[in-house]
Amino acid sequence: MRLGLALGGVSIALCALPFAGPLHGVANGALQSPSSAAFAAAAPPASPPLATTAPSPSTPTPPTEAAAALFQPMSAPIPVTIPAAAASSTVSSKAEEVAPGAESADAQTERRTSRLPEVAWFRSRRETALWSGPDHQAVEFSKLPSGTLVVALEVGATRTFAFVSGDGDDRKAGEVWIDTTDLEPTAWPRWARGRRPAAVRAYHSPDAEILTTLKPGTFVEVVGEPIGSWAKVFYLGDGRIPEPIEGWVVASDFGFPATAQATLSASTVTRATLAASPPEVWLRAPYLTQLDGSAYAQANCGPTSVGMILEALGKNETLGGLRATALELQGTPRCNSCGLFIQTLAGVAQDRGATIFNLHGEGDTLRRWNLDEIRLQIRDGRFVVPQVMYRRLPGRENSGYWGDHYVVVTGILGDQFIYNDPLNHDANGYGRVISGEMLQKAMAESDFPFAAFAVGR
Repeated sequence: MRLGLALGGVSIALCALPFAGPLHGVANGALQSPSSAAFAAAAPPASPPLATTAPSPSTPTPPTEAAAALFQPMSAPIPVTIPAAAASSTVSSKAEEVAPGAESADAQTERRTSRLPEVAWFRSRRETALWSGPDHQAVEFSKLPSGTLVVALEVGATRTFAFVSGDGDDRKAGEVWIDTTDLEPTAWPRWARGRRPAAVRAYHSPDAEILTTLKPGTFVEVVGEPIGSWAKVFYLGDGRIPEPIEGWVVASDFGFPATAQATLSASTVTRATLAASPPEVWLRAPYLTQLDGSAYAQANCGPTSVGMILEALGKNETLGGLRATALELQGTPRCNSCGLFIQTLAGVAQDRGATIFNLHGEGDTLRRWNLDEIRLQIRDGRFVVPQVMYRRLPGRENSGYWGDHYVVVTGILGDQFIYNDPLNHDANGYGRVISGEMLQKAMAESDFPFAAFAVGR
């Protein structure tokens, strides 16, 4: 059954995604870094409620692609050896240092960063236990499947202290101890995801100039040979910096993404893409995420899309303010789980001083857009907001959400389109790519086939 809020007998884009799993350690857009105790006690987040005024459809199964993506085959491990000093070190004396209350989180981070292992990424050789500490007094939290990538923070002869990404089910992201003999060194993945604020530096040293600081949850593309725990990465940006940034990051700030590596490469503007064929047109809309921790976050793709465009036009608006205006226009005030009509979204943008193009066709009917019209509007310097079926977007094919979604089309890249997606739980929301064929299908299968509008000055 399609999920949608019924108003006047018409379905609208709800954007209330029932994803309890895909955030994988991200709470409202911020990565969690729980203590060992919190890691053990954490319970899976609850699915968000459906709109109270809607019919009562059965809750769809949460997406399963994210959990499976944890175990995608990676490139062959690089020939590295655990440094002798690290391999021979004794870690049992560290038990008191990581005990709750014994040392502040900042002090632990500073201590561990000062002596990071030369080998950063490891893969589990077999199913292995996740432990609360480095010695025999430790408690087993759960099991880590064979083939899972982890980031080593301290390598010991007996156990390794590591960051483990969540699996979207029972295992939460967190720092734990793993038997060292159950791990083998491996290469950096092509894509890594920040688990906390991460500095991108001019070269591989904690003393190097900071080029930018990434927000938790940001995905980066690894583009150079690693040096110790450092790797050179490409950061596309968020629409607020003039050019992409290349610099160095340290592994301890990152985790392995749940989204499949191949999916990230295929659905994102990469460094190789820009080098091979620069976009014909790319209108930079500063990125905003709908996952801002608000009570209405999962139903706020529409106002967030409009907010990005308004900021590009020099009009900074709060997402809460845009949503309040939209709900008043629609006649559903203070509804946290209500989606929005596409006409309502256009009305909000117009209310804030933007000009709307081609929302309607003949009379009051919605115009049926085609790909050529989208290209024409982009070439004229206007952003396009289409209503699309969520499951037809790249990487979302197996999602449990069958409803609609709003995105912002910002550029033309060969026969593909560049867009901003207000949802960034599975990849960076800025600079995504979609083929013309896929975009056409996503629009065709929405509740209002081929509905869209353009926004300009």
